[in-house]
Amino acid sequence: MAHIAALICADWSAAQISQGRCTTRGHRCCRCSNLKTQLTETVLQLIAKEAVDAVLAGAAIVHLHARDPKDGRPVQTTQAFLEFARDIKARSDGVINITTGGAPTMSVHERMRPALELKPELGSLNMGSMNFGLFPVLDRYPTFRHEWERKYLEGTKNLVFKNTFADIEYVLASGTGNGTRFEFEGYDPAHLYNLAHFVDRKLATLPFFVQTVFGILGGIACSTAWQTSSIRTPGVALTGAAWPKKL
Repeated sequence: MAHIAALICADWSAAQISQGRCTTRGHRCCRCSNLKTQLTETVLQLIAKEAVDAVLAGAAIVHLHARDPKDGRPVQTTQAFLEFARDIKARSDGVINITTGGAPTMSVHERMRPALELKPELGSLNMGSMNFGLFPVLDRYPTFRHEWERKYLEGTKNLVFKNTFADIEYVLASGTGNGTRFEFEGYDPAHLYNLAHFVDRKLATLPFFVQTVFGILGGIACSTAWQTSSIRTPGVALTGAAWPKKL
């Protein structure tokens, strides 16, 4: 999608806030040099500010996650998203993209609820189940601001991020009925073949917005070779050239 100038993932963990850093999974990075001095109770306001600033700087889409203002943990309530989505909409013309990924610990119905109720122009959609190892972060940060963070990260050693075919079908059907289009997130080339499956079933239609995500332990590595492969794979998978219709 050449018309997309930039993309921001407005999503901070409490660890990132307390360390004054953020990671954005390949998106345009939010400016966070001063976050170390900010308190987590302002995180929803910070998300709105950074999203609006990104649009003013040229971003076309803001990919949004929500955080509990008390301790920074991931939350997926409609009210939390409404706190900053309303502000972003009022102060910019950026496309609002609400995550349906939320966090790997959430059910698909919990993850879908804000997009279902707020009916955004875009919603993200994870295209396959996977190990989602965040525990290497423990080697990078010796201390954390909140007690839940270390336990949460350690727990990802024994965590599968569940996105079954039934889950994906539920999100597609629910969002399409709302008029929401999807950002299809592929953490592995196999996820792009999963998208091809839903294209065959006419549950996903053109135009496609495909985001390939690199560097999560359990998914595709962040390397030039894999990036090149991920650029080629959507065209191959979605034309059916590499996946037989009948086995």
